[in-house]
Amino acid sequence: MKQITENEIYKHYIDVDWSKVNFAMASIRDSETKFKVVEHPPDIKILKDCLKQLPGKKILTIEETTSAQWLYVNLKTMLIKF
Repeated sequence: MKQITENEIYKHYIDVDWSKVNFAMASIRDSETKFKVVEHPPDIKILKDCLKQLPGKKILTIEETTSAQWLYVNLKTMLIKF
């Protein structure tokens, strides 16, 4: 069994729900027990800024919506840099 090193542990677990009205982002740190939820207008720049503010290694899920593919493509290059 492979031992998990500190570099492989995610610091933030994030879920995004995107709609025409707004987007909601729920996140939790590896050391916490409560989620933090924020809501903003549906602007990809705002979402990218929110994600950049979270330090450390992240894992992100996107709720299944009609815009999930578009959102994935827009975030893919940015997330690879993290």
